[in-house]
Amino acid sequence: MSTLDKKYYHNIDLDSNELKAGRIYNVTTDNRATLKTYFLANTPAKFKGYIVYDINVNILYTWNGLDWATSGGGGGGTVGFEQNFLLMGA
Repeated sequence: MSTLDKKYYHNIDLDSNELKAGRIYNVTTDNRATLKTYFLANTPAKFKGYIVYDINVNILYTWNGLDWATSGGGGGGTVGFEQNFLLMGA
């Protein structure tokens, strides 16, 4: 069996680059500040791309290697949350 034929028993489809039933971590603003302190003390660039949803301010954040950045924008689309589903639109 080649490496490409290997079966993975996870919620990921490598054939179509699809993550199925993925979960974004819900955190409070205090939790996000604690994560920032931890990231900055432990090679912050290796956490680049870490995504959290701040339930206190209802904003999706991505760690850019130096600080939390709000997600969305740039393409004029919207990002919102409703009943635990990520909704993205143009």
